[in-house]
Amino acid sequence: GVGAMQRQMEACGKAEVTEPETRGSAINQYTTYLVQVVLDGETLCARKRYSDFEWLRATMISYFPGIPMCPLPRKQTTGRFEAAFIESRRTGLEEFLQHVLRRRQLCLDTPLLGLFLRATTDEAMDSLKKGHEQRSPASKCAEFKKAFASELAAAGQSPDEGRLAACKAFLVAHTTQLRDLTASLKETVDAQRAATRAIAGVQLRLAKVCEQESEALTGAGVTEQPRNELAAVLRRQSKALEPCPALHYDLLLAASERELLEAESMQEAMDSLETLQKDLFEARTKAGALDETLTKVRAGGEIPSTGTGVARMLGIAPQKDREERIQQMEAELAQKKEEVSALRDLFAAARSVLVAREIDKFLHKKVAEQKNTKQSFAGLSQKTAEALASSWGAARNSSTSLSAMVAGSYQEWD
Repeated sequence: GVGAMQRQMEACGKAEVTEPETRGSAINQYTTYLVQVVLDGETLCARKRYSDFEWLRATMISYFPGIPMCPLPRKQTTGRFEAAFIESRRTGLEEFLQHVLRRRQLCLDTPLLGLFLRATTDEAMDSLKKGHEQRSPASKCAEFKKAFASELAAAGQSPDEGRLAACKAFLVAHTTQLRDLTASLKETVDAQRAATRAIAGVQLRLAKVCEQESEALTGAGVTEQPRNELAAVLRRQSKALEPCPALHYDLLLAASERELLEAESMQEAMDSLETLQKDLFEARTKAGALDETLTKVRAGGEIPSTGTGVARMLGIAPQKDREERIQQMEAELAQKKEEVSALRDLFAAARSVLVAREIDKFLHKKVAEQKNTKQSFAGLSQKTAEALASSWGAARNSSTSLSAMVAGSYQEWD
């Protein structure tokens, strides 16, 4: 609620995603979420669907090639309207917004996030999407350079191309290995939880055996009953394992899943730079073809059809003289050359920021998170090991009767 938002201060604002609401029926069913963001002192609220977030993230990738974007929660085909899935998606969408707010370039230096949050109706979202689909390469380039002006100044003019290729090769192999590690950790977590449940079952059955044989042993004058002590120790061990049935391997699993998502986001950032390079190549090809055609036309060659010849013959479209058509082609060529220039500048700027800043940032963050994971896992594992070891210490030092321990075991399992 409000308290959570007050505690969650970010560099450029705070965000909260709450109140999931499922609407529609049958195949048209969908869930909306109440999005509340405090941005530059202004509180913005709007209901958004998952598909709205998909558009926002894809548009940010288009505007900022080479910049890793926090992933959205993964899709699934079944159970989309179950409470657990909706809560998981809500959390993931909130984390995405928090990531955006931690980068000034994404939330303040570009108006996109504010426009997204102010579009509170389907009509407004449609209008926003159409407007941004028509943005020129020049406007995108200008916005990128403005947002990353300090990074570009620090990067210099000669990015290390070898570093870019090395990072790409690293990510290809690394994501594969992380997927394997994540799958292995998932198997470990499941197996350890099953083992913990089995241990608890053994403890219960051992206690029953102790109860059944205790009277016979006592009647035979046997005063030492070590199996009772063993049952009591297993009871304490099961108790110690209750808070951590996976022996904290679930912590390693969550860390591996998070690391995989971040590596995939970095890989996606590099792919977006390649996409921009392809756009630049296509724009250059089209501009070159038009330039060649225009040169032939100026030398007296035939003017290519624009597809409106029949309309002019029928008097639907006005006739254009040769000079007017040449002027039109010259204007088209000038526009295409501007697009090529803008795409070239955007590619160069995005490549510089990626090589000089984003790769290092990605690797340093990876090491910091690994350090936190190691410390958390070690600390929790040590506490659990101490609790398990103390089970035997209690058995050696306890003055409580063994029969009372067994009775306590039954009470805890009832």
